[in-house]
Amino acid sequence: MGENAYLALPKGQLTEGHVLIIPVIHRQNTLQLPEEAMAEIGQFTSALIRCWFAKGVMDRMFREQGKAVLLLERNLTTRNPLHCHIQVLPIDPAKGVSVWRE
Repeated sequence: MGENAYLALPKGQLTEGHVLIIPVIHRQNTLQLPEEAMAEIGQFTSALIRCWFAKGVMDRMFREQGKAVLLLERNLTTRNPLHCHIQVLPIDPAKGVSVWRE
């Protein structure tokens, strides 16, 4: 958990390793977030990617399997008007393209 954003696991993971980066402040999209929130989201994203693709335990799971990372911004209606978040998904690049074409 950071000052301006935090990591959470989604209720239903779309892929193994699917994580959410959620800003603390409620805004409709990341373009409306303050610079410090965007900087922290960038730090979380970089840390996740480094962790997934570093040599070691996760090496077999992601790098050797040829995984890529998909970042997807989404917003949800909450008690406060809208709340954006970033979905971070390790995906198979070949399959990822076909999913978005369907």
